Amino acid sequence: KKDYAILNEYNQLIVDTIRSTGGNNANRFIMVEGLTSKWQYITNNLFKMPKDKTKDKLIPIIHHYPMGATVQDCRKCYTEGTKEIIKKEFADLDKVYFSKHIPVYVSEVGHIRNIPILERINCMKDFMSEVKKNGRSCAVSMHCDPVPKDDNFGYYDSFNLKWFDTEYIDTILYAAEGKEYPLSANFIKKNAPSWTTCGSARNTAHKAGGPLHMENNAIYLSSLGGSGENGRNCHLIE
Repeated sequence: KKDYAILNEYNQLIVDTIRSTGGNNANRFIMVEGLTSKWQYITNNLFKMPKDKTKDKLIPIIHHYPMGATVQDCRKCYTEGTKEIIKKEFADLDKVYFSKHIPVYVSEVGHIRNIPILERINCMKDFMSEVKKNGRSCAVSMHCDPVPKDDNFGYYDSFNLKWFDTEYIDTILYAAEGKEYPLSANFIKKNAPSWTTCGSARNTAHKAGGPLHMENNAIYLSSLGGSGENGRNCHLIE
């Protein structure tokens, strides 16, 4: 409670200070952040949006990394549990903000690149589907590290003007327009593992016509090369 009280007082002071300077600051939009930028911390009874003498010019801001924000805590599989968390996030934002015609800005969202790309794509498709639902005024910015590596959020090399994992980027851009980016069968086949504990990649491959077969109570993607990480064979047990 003490942390919230300090933050609420701080946010109110910032808004009052900006407005008091006059000029464009008297009417400009101001973004308001909660503790650690998490949606859970701006949708509870302890967080208070500042009072503002200028009407409808405050925008709550959050960050969201559905499958983890660091190499240490990132999850390699997009699960139903993660999907339900995304749904709850937007349901809570509906109650507190969208239903009151208050927009929300997701200023950082994304996935570390060492997460399998089909898992990242399927997660962002569901995330953007929630963003685009009627009655939600929501803007999204993708977090991107300046120097691309396999274990960070680097999707654009600004020194060499090169994009990485463009299918992931295009999925987000298409979804922002309410469309689904058409992944090629070759791309899905190339990126679907021979065996997987990740249901989303398996389902994507299956929808694209990827061959599946049962063996010893496990589902396999047939005719796709590859091996388990560090020699470990991971099977999806049905």
